[in-house]
Amino acid sequence: MSSSNQLAARQQWLLELILQGPQASQMASEFIVGSAQMSAAARLAIYQDGYRLRLLECMTAEFPALQHYLGEPLFRLFSLGYLQQQPSRHYSLYQLGEGFADFLAATRPSEKSVQPQWAAGLKIPEQLARFERARANALRAAGAQPHSTPELGCLFHFPVLALPQSSTLVEHDFALHDYVLAADRHALALEKGQCVEKPAMPAAQPESLLIYRHQFRVKVVKLEAWQADVLRVLSATTHRAQKGKAMQADWQTLLVHNRLAESELLMKLNLWLPQALKENQLTLAE
Repeated sequence: MSSSNQLAARQQWLLELILQGPQASQMASEFIVGSAQMSAAARLAIYQDGYRLRLLECMTAEFPALQHYLGEPLFRLFSLGYLQQQPSRHYSLYQLGEGFADFLAATRPSEKSVQPQWAAGLKIPEQLARFERARANALRAAGAQPHSTPELGCLFHFPVLALPQSSTLVEHDFALHDYVLAADRHALALEKGQCVEKPAMPAAQPESLLIYRHQFRVKVVKLEAWQADVLRVLSATTHRAQKGKAMQADWQTLLVHNRLAESELLMKLNLWLPQALKENQLTLAE
């Protein structure tokens, strides 16, 4: 093996041991020389710990409200468990937290294993994670291209709509929007050295939100039930063939589900869509 190939092999070996974490320490002595003052495993741990701390910083930056809700020790515990199960494999650390909400859902204790008054709150961490991941996605994802929007009251047929990549429908069992805003204000106050009380626990109040980007700013809008129904359909239709035909069939389903006449739904769309399209919440499908 040439010296360049040997170097590449050892670099790959070191990378794998850093990614694997403490359980790989027994292999440290293969290429790392220890001393009386510091063993090979301890020297390797410097790199492993530094790498994990950097990943934890990224998780904290993406999920500040969740860390606020759980507290730093518990958030760190969950994050390390997630990183152990799903090590970072992408060149961009933006992808790091993509599966965190699913991890929290998969590791959530059974409702039968806790007291009834605490059972409902078990879903708060995963739902907070989905909310904050949607905010990060809105900031980074490709947005809708500028297009002309229908004038108010000029929509006479059901349109073919789509959700831009930067728009995400999130639905919760709790009033998380207000909690996240309160957590953001609390964190800002602490940075300024102000002494303020922590926000109250999120109230049990189902909500449907659209998180999107407009003019380089991430925004959140609360949805009525029928609007959430439309966006739910769009989220599914995005992955289906023949979007136009599928969307027209879905409009009929929406009419039945919301117990609306065609004229009523068209009236609601005429009031909603001009502003929604203008702010790139939705887009007209081509």
